[in-house]
Amino acid sequence: MRVGGASALGAVHSQRRETGHGGGSGPEGRKRRCLFAAVLEDIAENGLPAVEDCTPWEELREQHLARLAKQRPAVA
Repeated sequence: MRVGGASALGAVHSQRRETGHGGGSGPEGRKRRCLFAAVLEDIAENGLPAVEDCTPWEELREQHLARLAKQRPAVA
């Protein structure tokens, strides 16, 4: 499975990298829900991005684990 793309789907991954993955019920949670709704609308309108424009989830996982290791060396 691959994720990412040049559309709103890519924006979700960018925001997750910048802000973390939690939802929450405050303004940040509302912002994430609105962004998620925009992604679903974009997918409904334009379909999923081409495989060539996406990043394999394994690569994203490794990048995330590397970020965690920098924050807390004991995690990795």
